Amino acid sequence: MTDQLAKPKRVRRRVKPLAANVAKRIDGRTREARMLKELRDELIAHVGGKPSVPERILIDTAARLQWHIALMDQKLIINGNEMNPLDARRYTAWCNALGRALMRLGLKSPAERGPDLASYLAQKAASSGTAS
Repeated sequence: MTDQLAKPKRVRRRVKPLAANVAKRIDGRTREARMLKELRDELIAHVGGKPSVPERILIDTAARLQWHIALMDQKLIINGNEMNPLDARRYTAWCNALGRALMRLGLKSPAERGPDLASYLAQKAASSGTAS
């Protein structure tokens, strides 16, 4: 009788991040998956072809945000440019977050930015060594 009155054990479940669920649904064969891959490839090329870990995270975030915005644009076209208040807030938030992620990645490509500090110092040392 005491077994029936005892509280059942609480089962703890690990919550998966949203990105893991999205990745499972987008397996590479869909139009959306191709769009995500193309955008990632373009952003990787934009940062110089070999992104650091933080740049890779920003690239993945920007790609997913752009994907959500594209889906919302498609929904707007289908619904005749009508958006409910919740969707309007989401759309605005996603656009702002995308803009911030892209700003953090940099608007100019590495070639347009000029040399990094190490390259500049090496160039300066080489030019002062040949001038003597």
